[in-house]
Amino acid sequence: MDLTNDKALAALGGFEAYQDKEKRKALADSPDILHHLDKECPPLFLCAAQDDEMVNPVPLAELNVTAMKLGISTEFHMFTSGGHGFGGCVLREGPFGKPDYSVVGQWKGLFANWILRTL
Repeated sequence: MDLTNDKALAALGGFEAYQDKEKRKALADSPDILHHLDKECPPLFLCAAQDDEMVNPVPLAELNVTAMKLGISTEFHMFTSGGHGFGGCVLREGPFGKPDYSVVGQWKGLFANWILRTL
């Protein structure tokens, strides 16, 4: 995900760093996993929900493609629903209503199977 023009960087790096285009780009790139992938990375389990209103799930698909090109083993799941932060799939009212975990609730079993095959 490109954070180069995210104003939150002004708070993280300071206003002067935000004003300097090169410093802002370096600061934005530093936490981006795409800039840290190499052939030595461990296998990745990636999952997201298409209806995530807080974090665009598309960059996760891009991460999957980049990892595959580098020969990093990946397992990737993009669920149709589940919203943001479905981690434990605990039904609770969020900022966008009560999420539907009927599909994304599968992630824990998929992860458990993946980790057993990967170890």
